[in-house]
Amino acid sequence: MDDLTLKDLNGKVCIITGGAGVLGSSIVGALASSGIKTVIADIDKPATVGLASEIEAKTGTRCIGFEADVLSKKSLTELKQEVNSVLGPIDFLINGAGGNAPTATTELDSTVLKPMVLKRYLH
Repeated sequence: MDDLTLKDLNGKVCIITGGAGVLGSSIVGALASSGIKTVIADIDKPATVGLASEIEAKTGTRCIGFEADVLSKKSLTELKQEVNSVLGPIDFLINGAGGNAPTATTELDSTVLKPMVLKRYLH
């Protein structure tokens, strides 16, 4: 397999949920710096729009902020339609929503992890 870099994704479209947060905004900046058209989806509309404008100005890569609630199917459907009409098909998603809320994480269910899966990641 050939080595790939973020530059291989130049021109692709990525949605980052929770993209206006601390971790999400760093990811958005890195992706946009590599020429990836980024969509910041977050429930904090002012932060989302402001960050998108700042990143687009800094990187020269298209970056758009949309208000979206990942707990609402209707909100996500509307987000998809808007992104498709503005940027075209979505190539990939990074889900960073909920990372700052203590109730957003779950405990690890070790019965789900099979030994073969663990072996693959540990070697």
